[in-house]
Amino acid sequence: MRYSEFSRNKKENEMKRIKREEAQRTGIAYLPSKLIVSGNASATANNIATYEALFALGILSDLFTATTAIFLTLALYRLFKGVDQGLARLVVILGALMVAPIYFLHTLNEAAASPLRFPLWLR
Repeated sequence: MRYSEFSRNKKENEMKRIKREEAQRTGIAYLPSKLIVSGNASATANNIATYEALFALGILSDLFTATTAIFLTLALYRLFKGVDQGLARLVVILGALMVAPIYFLHTLNEAAASPLRFPLWLR
């Protein structure tokens, strides 16, 4: 193997490792791959029923992300308000008034599918 091939493979492996660690740190790769089976709704429902705590953790993380998005948008508004009032308002419209409701509606959709909404004695 020539040095250039070794160097390229080493860089590719390093980038894959960094992406994998970032996905594990944020939970992006773990939750969907553990719960959602592409093209098989019954297997997905069984996984959600089996891993209820993991599913609830995903719902809580979505709520946390939506709340964080609101506060981040307000912080950016305060930062940019002195520079350009119009663009600062646009940040609020596109950030807090569009992104956060989508997160909350997504969380509501997940909660509707949650097996946690039924008491144990009804199952």
